[in-house]
Amino acid sequence: MAPSDVKIEYVSVKVSLSSEMSFVFICVYHPPSARSDFYDQLKLLLNHFSSINEVILAGDLNINWDVKNERKTLKQIMDHHNFTQLIEQPTRLTQHSRTRIDLLFTTCPYRVTKTYNLLTGLSDHNAILFTRKLTKKRRCSLVKPINSTPLYDFIPMSQQQNLAAALHNNNWSDVLSCVDVIRACHLFNRPLEGGARKKEGTHYHS
Repeated sequence: MAPSDVKIEYVSVKVSLSSEMSFVFICVYHPPSARSDFYDQLKLLLNHFSSINEVILAGDLNINWDVKNERKTLKQIMDHHNFTQLIEQPTRLTQHSRTRIDLLFTTCPYRVTKTYNLLTGLSDHNAILFTRKLTKKRRCSLVKPINSTPLYDFIPMSQQQNLAAALHNNNWSDVLSCVDVIRACHLFNRPLEGGARKKEGTHYHS
């Protein structure tokens, strides 16, 4: 569903949760050396999706949202298409600057329940995450279909504290500093495996 005549770096995907609820997610990269007609191309992209009720656009736009003169044109374009920008804190931190250039826009801000601006140590840009609201009925139908057995064997309430303690006490610096992917996965899974072993050793009596 992506237009072929738009000359900026982006990828788009349509997410369908049901026949009544779907949205388009667009990820855009605007490099410092981008074409001079970036804003014209962005308008073409947004016009292509203008008939869709919910659109979420995110990416490294290299436009500092904290500087009014710098964000002016981008804000005018996004306002025209009824987008709201949700990231509130700087996303790129250096010894000399703090800029908010990794942005998240949506046409339905009431459906985004949380945003996360995470300092990972893996890049000079923070990781931007968000959660989108689902209705309770729809979420339950995905996890536990009517007239069927549960899809997942959840950790019992009595064991959740053990898992939380294992996650808290794990040495996450080992995971972040590990250059071997397989070993990093092992270190990441270790507290989860510990919680699973405790669960397997739990006996229930009727």
